[in-house]
This record gives sequence, C-alpha cells and structure tokens, in this order.
Amino acid sequence: MDRPNLNYNQAQHQDRRDLQMQYRNLPGQTAFPGRPVIPGQPGQQVNFPVQTYQQQQPVYNTQHTQPLSQQISQQIPPASRNQNHSNNNTKQFTNGLNVNERRANVGTNAINKPQVGTPSASTNQKPKVVPAEPVSWQIPPGAQQQLSQVQQKLSQQIETLERRITENVFDTEAWLALLDELKEKGDTNKIRETYKSFTDKFPTVSRQWIEYLNFELSQDDKSKVQELYPKSFRYSISVELAKHYIENVRNQVEASIPPETDPIGSIISIYKYALNHVGLDIEAGIIWQDYLNFLNNLEPTDNILSELRDAYKQALKIPLNNIEEIWKSYKKNEKKLNLPNQQPIKKQQYDRISTVVKDLRRFTDKINKNVIPIPLKWTKSEIEQKHYLEKWIEWEKFNPLRLESVDLSKRIIFAYKKAMMYMRYYPKIWHDTAEYLISIGDEDWVSIKNKKIEAKALFGSFLGKEFKETKEEIAVNLLSTAIEIMPDSLMVNLRYAELKEHLNQNLYRNRDANRDAFQKAFCENFKIYESLLEIMNKKYEKIEQDIQAEIDALMKRHDAKETENTTYEDGETREIKRKKQIGLKNEISEIEERKKQQIDKIVSAGGVIWINLISFVRRVKGLEEARKLFYEKAAPSHLCTYNVYTEFASMNSKFAHKYVKNVRPAFGVGDNSPSGDDMKIFKLGLDQKELAENPNFVVEYLKFFIGKNDHINIHSVFEKYIQLIPPDKSKILWDIYCPYVYKYCTLFKIRNTEDRRRVIYPQESSIKRFADRFGLPDTSLLRNEVGTQLDHTTTTTAKVPAVVRNKKEVREPAAPERLALLKSVSQEAFIRPKMQSSWQLYDQSEVEKEQPTVTSVSVSGAPPEKIARYLATLPHSSNYKGPIINPNLLINAIIKNNNISIPTVRDRSPARTEGRGRVRQTETFGKQRGGSAPKRRRRDYDGEDEDSSDRGGGPGINRPPEFDLFRARQAKRARGH
Repeated sequence: MDRPNLNYNQAQHQDRRDLQMQYRNLPGQTAFPGRPVIPGQPGQQVNFPVQTYQQQQPVYNTQHTQPLSQQISQQIPPASRNQNHSNNNTKQFTNGLNVNERRANVGTNAINKPQVGTPSASTNQKPKVVPAEPVSWQIPPGAQQQLSQVQQKLSQQIETLERRITENVFDTEAWLALLDELKEKGDTNKIRETYKSFTDKFPTVSRQWIEYLNFELSQDDKSKVQELYPKSFRYSISVELAKHYIENVRNQVEASIPPETDPIGSIISIYKYALNHVGLDIEAGIIWQDYLNFLNNLEPTDNILSELRDAYKQALKIPLNNIEEIWKSYKKNEKKLNLPNQQPIKKQQYDRISTVVKDLRRFTDKINKNVIPIPLKWTKSEIEQKHYLEKWIEWEKFNPLRLESVDLSKRIIFAYKKAMMYMRYYPKIWHDTAEYLISIGDEDWVSIKNKKIEAKALFGSFLGKEFKETKEEIAVNLLSTAIEIMPDSLMVNLRYAELKEHLNQNLYRNRDANRDAFQKAFCENFKIYESLLEIMNKKYEKIEQDIQAEIDALMKRHDAKETENTTYEDGETREIKRKKQIGLKNEISEIEERKKQQIDKIVSAGGVIWINLISFVRRVKGLEEARKLFYEKAAPSHLCTYNVYTEFASMNSKFAHKYVKNVRPAFGVGDNSPSGDDMKIFKLGLDQKELAENPNFVVEYLKFFIGKNDHINIHSVFEKYIQLIPPDKSKILWDIYCPYVYKYCTLFKIRNTEDRRRVIYPQESSIKRFADRFGLPDTSLLRNEVGTQLDHTTTTTAKVPAVVRNKKEVREPAAPERLALLKSVSQEAFIRPKMQSSWQLYDQSEVEKEQPTVTSVSVSGAPPEKIARYLATLPHSSNYKGPIINPNLLINAIIKNNNISIPTVRDRSPARTEGRGRVRQTETFGKQRGGSAPKRRRRDYDGEDEDSSDRGGGPGINRPPEFDLFRARQAKRARGH
C-alpha cells in the first residue's frame, strides 16, 4: 500500500522529511520510495495494517494560512457576516484583482506554507500541539545526525551570505539568497530584520515590499502592515504594490465594518489613495477599470454619478494600456452620466490619447521595471535604461497630450520620480528633477499645492508634515535625500550647497541683525563642502593603502621565492636574479600606474570642492576669510590642484581693491597687501615639484603675466620652464608663447622663435604656422588659399612619389639660410660626435649615371628582406633622447663653410686592375713608405661584396675604424703638412 500523507509540524519536521526522502533513494534501499523498510533487511517490503498506522498518527488541527480579511471575517457572527457578503456592490473588485492569483505571482516562500495551530473561534489561545514520536520505520537510523548536519550546513550558508553582504552591501544576489535561506530555516525574527534592512537599502523595489507585506500578513500583525503601506508608497510607485494595497485593505474594511455601516465611502478612499500614487502610470489601467466597474455597479445616486464622471474624465486624459476598454465603458454608460449642463467627452480626445499610447510605449516597454538599483557601472543594460528614461522625460516635456500646464507639470514630475526609482544612483536624474521643480511657474505651483492629498502623493518623501515648503525648499529636500544616497556626488552636493545659500541670501545680507542665525546658516553651508572633502580624503587614503598593501604582498611573494635557492650563486643565478628584480620593478610600476587614474580623479574632485568652498567664503565673509582658508587649509592639502592656485590668484586680483588691510600670508611668502599677492600665490604652487612640471599650471602662469603685460617675466618664465618640461608635454607652452611673440616682439625674435620651434617639432607644418601667424581668430583666408594641406602634417623632408620615372626628378627641398640651434634634451646620456675633417662627403651623381632608370617604386611596399632584418634589430625611436640632426642642413652648412677642407678617403666603389683582385682607389695617400699602394689582405669593411652576408661574413679582424686618429695623422704627414 502507498504511504499516507503525514501532517507533521512544518517548522520542526520539514528538513526531517527531506532527509527521509533522500534516505529512501540511497543505493541499497528499496526501489519503491513510498514503502517502508525494516532496518537490516534492505529491499524487503513490509505491509503494515492501515488501521494500526492511523492510530499511531497524532491528531492536529491543521489549516492553511488564510488572508487576513478572511481570518477577521471568521470572528464576526455568521448573521452579520452573511449580510456583509450578500452585498453585491462590494464584490465587484474581484473581477480584475484575484487575491490568490496575486499572491501566487509574488513567489513561493515559507510564509505561504500551511501553519499549525490556527486560533479557534471560541478562544484566543492557540492549542498546544505536541507531536508524537515517529515509529522506527519512519526515520532510518542516523537520520537525526544527518538532520543536524543539514541544519549546520544551512547555518554556514547563512553566515557566508551575511559576510558577503557586509563586504559589499550592494551584492543583490546575496540579499535574495539570504532571504530564501532564512525562509527555509523558518526564523521569523531574522526574516523580519532582513526584510527591514533590505527595504531600507533598496526602498524602491516593489517586489520585496510585497513579499515583506505578505510575511507580516501571515504573522497577523495588523499594526505592522498599516505602518508598511505608507512607507512603501513614499518610495515605490508601483502598480503591483497598489493592487496589493487595494486587495488587502479592501478585504479588511469589508470584514471589520459593522453591518449597519456602509463601506462604500471607505472603499472609494482606498481606490483614490492608490490612484493618486500610480494613476498616471501607463500600466494603471487595470486599477482604473476596476474602480469604474465598482462605481458602475453601485446604486446610481448623485454622489456616485459625480464620482463616476470625474473618474472617466481623469482616466480618459491618461495614456493607458486599456484606454480602448475604458472608452467603450464610457460610451455604454454615457446616457446616465451626461447631464444637460455638462459637455460629454469628445471622441477626438480619445483618438488623440489612443494614438499617443503607441508612441509612449516605445519607451516604457523597454524600461526594466524589475531592476534593483545599485551604483552604476555603466553596463550596456544601464546605458539603455538611462537612454529610454531620458527619452520618456523629453517626450513628456514635448506635451504630445496637449495638456494644461498644471497637468503637464504633474506628468513630468511623475516621470522624474519613476526615473529616480529605476536609476536611484544616477546623480543627473536628481539634479534635473530639482531644476525642474524650481522652474515651475508660481501659478501652477499654487494650483498643485492647493490639492494637498494629490501633492503629498506626487512628491512623496520630499515633503514636510504640513506641506508649507516652497518649490525651492522641496528641491532642497530632494537633493538632501540624494546626498544620503550618493554622499560623494559632486553634482548633487554642489547644487545642494548653492540652493541652501540661495535660501539664506537675505540672512547673509543682514548679518548684523541676527548674528546667531547668520553663523548657524553659514556653518550649515560650510559643513556641506567640508563633509565632501572628508569623503574625498578617505578615498584618497584608501587607495594609497590598497596600493601599499598590493606592493607589500608582491614583495613578500618575491622574497619567498628568493629564499628558496640562496646556498650557491654563480653568474647565471645572479643574472636571473637581476632579471627578476627588473620584473619586480615593472610590476610595481604597473600597480602604481593602474591606481594613478583613480587618484587623479579624486584629486581633481578635491580641487573643484576647494574652489567652490573658497568662493562661498569670499561671497559670505569676504576676501580676508577666503585668504585665511586658502593658506591655512587648502594649500597644505594633497587635494589642492593647480586650479585652486590659479582661481584663487584670479579672485585675489579681482577683489583685492576692496580691501586695504595688510595680511601676512602663511608659509613665509611675505607681508604685502592682497593686491600684490597674486604672483606669490603662483610661486607658492610652483615651489612644489609636481605642480612645477605641470604644463597647464605654467600656461596659467604665463597667461597671468600676459594679462599684466609683464614683458620680462613672460620671457623668463617661458625660458625657465621650457627646460624642465619635456617637449612632448611643452607644446601647449609654445602655443601660448608664440602668439604673444608674433604680436609684440621684433622680427629677429620672431624668426629666432620660429627656428627653435621648427627644430623641436620638425613634424609641424610650416604653412600651418604661417597661416596661424598672419591669420585672425574668426577668419581662415590663408587656410583656404593652401587648400587641404593644412589638414595634414608636413615635414621638412619632401615625400617620395609613388611612381618615379627618373631618380633625378626627385630633388631635395631648399635648405634654410641659417642653421637652427640644436640642444640635447639629455646632454649627459649621449655623447655628441665631433665634427672633424675626417668626415667624407658622399656624391651620388656618378653612381646615378651608371644605374638604369627605375620604372616603378612603391613607397608603401615592404622593404627587402635584408633591410627589414636589419631594421628589426634597431631600437625604437622613442628610446632616443639625443639631439635631432637634419642631415641636409648639416651637409649644406659644411659645404658653405670654405674653411673646412673636405678630404678624399678610400673610395669603396669596386674597381679592377691589371693584377689580381681588387685594389682601393686613393688620391690622398699616394705612395706610403715604399712607394706602393697598400696591399689588400683581408676585407676591411663589412659588405664589401654583395654576397658577403650570404656567406656569413662580417667585419674583419684587422678592419680599421672609420675615424682613426692615428691614421689621420699618418695621412697628414704623408701630405707633407
């Protein structure tokens, strides 16, 4: 026989039954899991009498968990309960909202499982149920030990999930898994605490609010449910949450109101409360339809018809998914709704709304409504979510519904609230919402404010208890909430501080009237900037600690490997260690470089905060307090960027004429009036090496002197810092300095500056510099004359055409008349070659006569194999830090200098003589010590024969150097000098 169903207490015996099922399916057990097995006889089936089995079962008063409304209704006398439920008017709600179906969509969890010990109607105490001991065949041997192991494993999983949440509070997977594990364990208090923590951290997620409410309903805690509904609606404007509210609260009202009391007014209030929160949602059509059906089924009194007409007017102004059904319902009841003095709703309005619905769904259908908002990482889904939300808001502002300004403002605010709900950690949404609230017209604001119930539902948690705030104060409350969510957001904090300052403007102006209030308001504003600086400092220190910890761990691993083999060291071992040290330094550099971007971002943010804080202090308390703040707090801070020095110097120069007191600045920069302190502010920053090597700071320093028309300091600053900053970063200095030279300096200075820049940046186009020099900022006449050449970077060397008919047609460009000054970037790293008389002038004209005409040359083609192999062995051009020499200019300068005699050295072109082999053709050496030419014994230079590389040849042993001082002296002596 099949085993009957056991009705054990679920909270105590759920895991035991799971173990029992697992035990039956173990190897060696019976193949029929529904039949008991006698220990010691595996596989043997035993049949127990049904009557004996039933006598062994404990008797329970079991009942499935019922909705709260049904539990309350059971306590009402039968007569009154029948009277309440006989009213057909109060039962129309179930046409669209099914209670059981709604709860089934929430999810399966422990709160929907059967509960044991339901209170009876005659007593308030729950019966004490003592479960009987199971017989031997029901629990196999060792099952109790296995049960404890399962419970221990479950506890370990809960601890692991809690640890994950502690490490990362935005680990949503850990949150949801923890809730499931706690439901499985059945710990009521822990479930309630976890739901509270989750909804506090993620208050906009409607699904977990519904689960939380269902849990409290299962615990029959009415006060908790009444507390949770208003809190959930303040943060989550969800249609599903509104349906859940209507369903449960309406059932409670119907069950608790005495029979002589009419519940229609209370039910209408329930619908209005929900529709005030979510009625503008495109998916709220099901609630509107149920509300209209409820009103249509009531007795058509004047009040009911008035409510019904207002409901139809409101619903047919909203683009709803089921707008067509609502319009059909209106047409069906049009006769009883329209009064002689009222105009009916026009079909044109319905046609416009139905057309707009399709357009609106292009955005709303693509929004992920089940998302749990976390700090943005800008994944693809987050970017799409942002895109469609912003498109929706832009669509609402365009007003395709042709609404009046008040109704339009309500829809736009509702769209902003939905955006803040789905992207809670996006600062721009909060900032734009505050800006829109401030931009609402005064008349529209009064109209919105007069309807307090609707306004409280519209603005939610951003209102005070009495709703006495202005639109600026509500914007401040909104930004204050945003700061609690995103305390490190610059956009939100700075806008919040600015609005607070604006609200206290009258108090700041009349500071003498109430000094205490003035100081309090000033401290509140100052605290906003100060708190933001503390956050940035903590982030900065955290990143430095992470860098140091990562480097220490790397050093520890490296040291552990080094101590493994320290007994014997030879040359190879030392070389390996040297390479490991180089690799270690490279890894440390990679770690620091990886963190540098994060540090730069934080430091830049700190600079922005300091600038705004100093400006705020100057506006409220004057320049003296601002100077004191800069020298005592801002300048010593590691978050003080060069922008802080630049902006404060500009501020000091702008407002110094209003102050006459002498203030001694910090750091010993001198005792001067504020008007003479501008240059010392720059010098204070340039004394720091990191800022002195920043080209942007030096550019601001140059601009400062250009504005002062200080000719001497302009040139001195440029010449000083052009030597400290490498050429790849100093181009911005040239871009500022050269226009000044072009306008205000002599022609000799202009030519000198042009030559220096041409040498440092040979890739720049001279035509472009010429056009920039003689052009105007708003015209491009010179650029138009040269066509597209300005768009491409040209060099001093002409490009070789793709097809060359004759090599003689390719000519070198004309060299400039004077040689530019060459200066090495690193004079100590490279040795300059000596320009001595041993250099050889190479004339290719004779060789070109003997070579045939080239029919086609492809510049973009690959070089020959031998040349490519040689080029691969050369270091990269970025590794070269020496002087850049233009060979054409150098050779032309040597030719034009008549004092340099050009010696003729050994001619390396091959030639045959009457004797054997090849000999060198010489003009200078002549006869040497024997009157005969030197005999060739070995190849003296590499590449003498064309096929030498193929034979594996290379430089000979007796090859003389190309510039041998001894041989040069011998040649000089042979000439008789």
